[in-house]
Amino acid sequence: MARLGCPDVVAVKRMRTEAMQPMHHAMFHNEVALMWLLREHGNIVRLFGYSDQPPAIVMERYQTDLDTLLHSEVALSALQLADICQQWVSGLEAMHAHGVAHCDLKPGNVFVSQRPDGGWRVALGDLGTSRNLSADRSSVLANTMPELNAMTVRYAAPEVLGAFQRGVALERGLFLPADIYSAAVMLNECLSRTDPWHEQAFAEIVAAVQAGQRPAFTSALGPDAMDMIQASWETDPGRRPPAAIFRQRCAALFVAAGGLTHS
Repeated sequence: MARLGCPDVVAVKRMRTEAMQPMHHAMFHNEVALMWLLREHGNIVRLFGYSDQPPAIVMERYQTDLDTLLHSEVALSALQLADICQQWVSGLEAMHAHGVAHCDLKPGNVFVSQRPDGGWRVALGDLGTSRNLSADRSSVLANTMPELNAMTVRYAAPEVLGAFQRGVALERGLFLPADIYSAAVMLNECLSRTDPWHEQAFAEIVAAVQAGQRPAFTSALGPDAMDMIQASWETDPGRRPPAAIFRQRCAALFVAAGGLTHS
């Protein structure tokens, strides 16, 4: 067991060895490597240790995931929602600054714990399918086609859907813009607390996105949020803003809601 200093209470992600294929082993080692690379950022789940036999990751423990929180009866003010958003976006900005694409951005992969002041501490996790775009192009994950299911398809960019349908790997230059598309869908969901593509089937979502449609949103979000969301889920990946701009605009939403930006 390789281990860093850790608190008494942690989360342990243990893999089922008997069910692991070569790809799963690659994802395990990929997640450990990326968590180590990003270990100093407060909005990415912190790695405390890992074990090769049995394969397991020891990490920071959170109370729940963002998907559960958003669609619960827990009261969340506009300020709290904006704060939650700017935190997970800050984690995404750090990943992109290191040349790492998350590749599976959704509320279920964002983890939250309530702070003593009633606010929420937020971190990105589940980096097993993330891509280090600076790493060896011959790695097992480098040429893997996108995997989608009924949940992840809601956040998938048009270019990801296209690669999935053709059975080919996503072009290297499209990974970061695809994350921004997912972030736009997530931001809309976070601020409105509504499911994207509610009760629509996999094939219906794919057809709608490829036809240029996007999840519903309302003017109640405000013009600044609406403009940012629309710019970030543009069909053309090259027209989407980089993560740094996305984070800056989320910080502005937080200030507009009555908060102060984190230093």
